[in-house]
Amino acid sequence: MSHRERAEIFDEKVLSQIERILNPDDMEKALKHALKQAKAAHKSNPNLGEQLDAEIKKLERERDNTAGVSHRWSWTRSSAWRA
Repeated sequence: MSHRERAEIFDEKVLSQIERILNPDDMEKALKHALKQAKAAHKSNPNLGEQLDAEIKKLERERDNTAGVSHRWSWTRSSAWRA
């Protein structure tokens, strides 16, 4: 059996497993369950959305600060190597 034939068999097996997992009925059940959980979480903590927005902004600032420090460090390091 050639490599191409084995790859095709493997692809077929992977696709059949994906189709088995992602069938429309199961996806609908999973989405309904997730929505139910989200509604329950919101009901128990109505400020959750605001808290998540604040956390996202905080993490974005930290990411930007880290990227800025990393960029400045690499620029300084490369400049020092040239000296």
